[in-house]
Formats: sequence, C-alpha cells, structure tokens
Amino acid sequence: LTIDAGASVTVGSSGSYSLEVYGIVTNNGTVSGFGEFILSGSALANNNTISATSLRFNSTINLSGTGTFTSTDIVIDINDTVKMLSNITVNPVTLFSIRSGGVLNPNSFVFTIIRGEFEVLAGGSVANSGTFRTQGTITMDLKNGSAFNAPLNVNSGITTVAEISSPYKARLYGPVTIDNGTSLKIGFSSSYSLEVYGNVTNNGSI
Repeated sequence: LTIDAGASVTVGSSGSYSLEVYGIVTNNGTVSGFGEFILSGSALANNNTISATSLRFNSTINLSGTGTFTSTDIVIDINDTVKMLSNITVNPVTLFSIRSGGVLNPNSFVFTIIRGEFEVLAGGSVANSGTFRTQGTITMDLKNGSAFNAPLNVNSGITTVAEISSPYKARLYGPVTIDNGTSLKIGFSSSYSLEVYGNVTNNGSI
C-alpha cells in the first residue's frame, strides 16, 4: 500500500470498521478515520500522518520515516516486534501498549513519546538498544513481569513511572537520565515504588 503526498486513506466511519494490510505500507499522505488500522506486513515507512483512531502492529515489522503518529491507541500486539530503522516520535491521545510477548526495539535509534500513557504488560519488553525519550506529561505503567531494558531519558516535562496495579512496584532495567528542568515522579501515593537496575543521572528532580 502506497499513499502519495496529498492523498488520504480513511479507515471507516466508526470504531466498528478495520483495515488490515498484509503488505509493505509507505505513507506519504494521511491515514485517518475512526476505525482500526492493522499492520500485518513486514514494514511501515510513515513520512506524514497516521491518525486513525486505533493503530495495531500485528507482525514483526520494520518501522521508519519522519512522520507522526497521533492515533488514540497504538498497540504492539501479542508476540509481535517493532524494530525501528529511524528515529520515531509518537503522540498517542490515550495509550501506547505493548502486549504479552510484544517487543519494541529502538535498534540504536531514539523513540520519543510526547503525550499519553505508555504501558508494558507482563511478558512485553523494550529492548536495550538506542534511547527511550519522554517529553511533556507522560505516564509509564510497567506491569510486573514486563522488561523495560532500554535507556530512559526524561527530556522535558514530568514523567510518572508506576505499576498501576498490585504490587505497585515498577522496574527499569537500563540507565536513567533526567534532564535539567524535568521531573521523574514515582507513582501516585506511598504505596508505589520504582526499582532501577541501571545507573541514574539526575539533573532535574525525583
């Protein structure tokens, strides 16, 4: 599927609709609509805008391009892997979720999230390669049994890290850098804890 500059694909008029693509997708235009855009091919090159209400990575897929992702929900599905071939920025309205067995591999590049919640369910992981960067107001919900291995850089705003369910103990397995003027917040009450296994460099506040 190739979408040329100035062209658009609309995925349905309500959440009842979905479009599943099994081939390579090259987007130089826009993908919009109220349905779910399901990627079951081997590659996505997004050089403009994907704003369909739901975006689901449903295969092992190479991700590249300079475009934006502004879907309400973005999901890496069960046992699927997204491998980055360029720096990627996502701007989910609500949620970016990695399900059980799902993997986000920054692959030496920078993954930046600038809005919403980032969730890693039990069995999901972020690979130890490249950098995971937060900007703005971000909540990271790292479930028991997940593996967040990548270096975390809190680059601007406030990032809250928590496991938003019992036992309320989030874990970061890579290094953490908190830039000047930014804040890393641990949970929402004294019931929460954060264990960091890598080196911590704090130029902001915790």
